[in-house]
Formats: sequence, structure tokens, C-alpha cells
Amino acid sequence: MPTAVLDTTKLADRLVTKVDSIRGNVHGKLGTRPHTVEVVRRTWTGPRRGEGTASDVRTAISPPPAVHVRVGNRLRPAGLEEEGDVVLTEISLTWAENELHEPALADTEEHYFRIIGAHGQGVRPRYYVPMKPPVVRRGDHQGDQIDWRLELRRVERSDLP
Repeated sequence: MPTAVLDTTKLADRLVTKVDSIRGNVHGKLGTRPHTVEVVRRTWTGPRRGEGTASDVRTAISPPPAVHVRVGNRLRPAGLEEEGDVVLTEISLTWAENELHEPALADTEEHYFRIIGAHGQGVRPRYYVPMKPPVVRRGDHQGDQIDWRLELRRVERSDLP
């Protein structure tokens, strides 16, 4: 990953890697991307999810996307629990849609996002699944940034599909 095919005869596509490089350099030097976001594909050796041995393939999204956290607390029968979702923006257009959102997985596969702290504060991993397909933003509309925008829903490891 990522495997999107860019058309280098189009100026917008030629700019994708330049934009990625600028974002990576600026945010890397400033330390303004406090999260590492990984796309995780988990495959089970058994006939369905949760059976057999799991193997994970984790791929960090680079340059790190902007993570807009919308976290709240909900009162549940067992007490107050953290809940929330996030919106990822500035995901490189070098990623293909099916790498970010895979609605049709095999019975032995899981696809989710793992978000961890990037600066050594020991932030525990949080897990998310897509709420809907990502939206490609290529400059057609006001506010577009040559990126993917992806809405994710928070899940606990035991809640993963």
C-alpha cells in the first residue's frame, strides 16, 4: 500500500507527491501531527473471524493525516465510557479507495484503523472502522485540499467486525 494510479499527464496528479512531501516536511519539523494512523488488515487462519491464529499487516499512512477527534463520554450501565469518532483529512491521494474502505471482506478478514500517539506520551491505541466510504477532494469544491476525507467510528477491539 498505497497503490493508487496517478495520471502524470495531469497537473493535479503530478502535484500529489509534492503536496505529500510538503505536508510531511512541515508537520514533521513542527511536530504538529501528534498521531500515527495505521491501516490494519487482520487475517485469521480459521474459517471465520476470531477463529485460529490472527496475523496483522499494518501500514502507516504517510505523511501522517490530520486527525480531528470528536470524543465524548456516555453513561452506560457499567459506568462512564469514552466514545467518539474521528475525521481524517490530508490522506494522500496515493491511496486507493479500497485501501481505506473495504466493505466486502472475506469471512476471515478484518479491516480497521489503529491510531496511536506519535510523540512518546504513551497514548494507548484506539481503534476505528469507516462510517462510510472516503471522499476524494481534488479541488473541485471550496475547501478541497488534494486529499481523502474519511469519517471513522470508534470501536473496542472486541467490537471489530
